[in-house]
Amino acid sequence: MRNPFLRSLVAMGLVLTHLLIVSCDDKSTEPKEESPPVMPPQGSMMIDLSMFSAGGTQSLAKTGSPQTQLHFATAVVTLGLVNLGVIVHLALPAFIFGQALTVEPVLQRDGKFHWIYNSVYQLVQYQSDLAGWVDVPAVTANWEMFVTQANKNLDHFKWYKGSCDLSASTGDWTFYDYLQPDAQVPVIQIDWVIDSGSNDRLLVFENVFEGNANEGDMLSYEIEGDSARVSYFNASELSYSRIVWNLNTIAGYIQSPGYNNGQPAKWDENQNDI
Repeated sequence: MRNPFLRSLVAMGLVLTHLLIVSCDDKSTEPKEESPPVMPPQGSMMIDLSMFSAGGTQSLAKTGSPQTQLHFATAVVTLGLVNLGVIVHLALPAFIFGQALTVEPVLQRDGKFHWIYNSVYQLVQYQSDLAGWVDVPAVTANWEMFVTQANKNLDHFKWYKGSCDLSASTGDWTFYDYLQPDAQVPVIQIDWVIDSGSNDRLLVFENVFEGNANEGDMLSYEIEGDSARVSYFNASELSYSRIVWNLNTIAGYIQSPGYNNGQPAKWDENQNDI
C-alpha cells in the first residue's frame, strides 16, 4: 500500500477498534437540577459518506472507461477506508447513544440525570447508563456513558465522556480502551461543531492513544454549504491529505503526497478526470 493516506487510515481504524464493545450525607447528595441538559446530536460521533458512496457506485457502473475516472475511483477507495476505519467502528457507540433519545431520564441523588436502558446491536445486548449534568460555573453540560456487557467482562465501564455548550452545538468526546477497563486509557478524542440550523459541521478525530504508533494523527470531516471535505494529518510524517467534493454534483478532487505527485487530482460532475 504505497499511498500514505490509505496506510494511515487503516492504522486509524485499528485504533478505533478499541471503541467496539463491543458514603455521603443526604445534604450533599440531594438533586439540584430540575431539567436535563440538551443532548448532543448523534452526528457528533458520525461521518456520513452515504451520498458519495451511492453516487460512486452508480457512476462507475455505467462507464466502460474506468481509466478516465482514475481520480474519482481513488477517492472512492480512500473514502471506503474511511468508512471501514471510522464509521464502522463508531456505529456502535453512536447507535447506543441515540437510543437514549427514546428514554426518559431520571434525576438521581448524585445530582445527575441518568438515561438507563438496554440496547441490542447485532444480536449483542448492552446495558447502558448515560449520565448528564450541567456544570453551572463553566456553563457546560457534561456527559458520561457507562456500559455493561458480560461477554466482554465489562461491568459499568466508562466507555466515553464528553462536554458541550448548553445548546449542544459544540463539544467534545473522549473514548476509552475497553481492553483496559480499569485503567481508563483514552484512545480517541472527537471535537465537534454542528449548526442545528443547517447541515454545516466540523468533526475532528484525534488519536490520543499514548504510545501508539499513530498517536497525534487526525481525521477531520467538514461540511460547509454544498462543499464536503475529509482531511487526514499524519503526525509522524507531517503530511496532510484531503478529499473535497460538491454535495450536489460530487465533482471534486483528491490531494495526497503519495498520489498524482501531490497535486490536486480533479474529477467533474460525471466523475471523469479533469
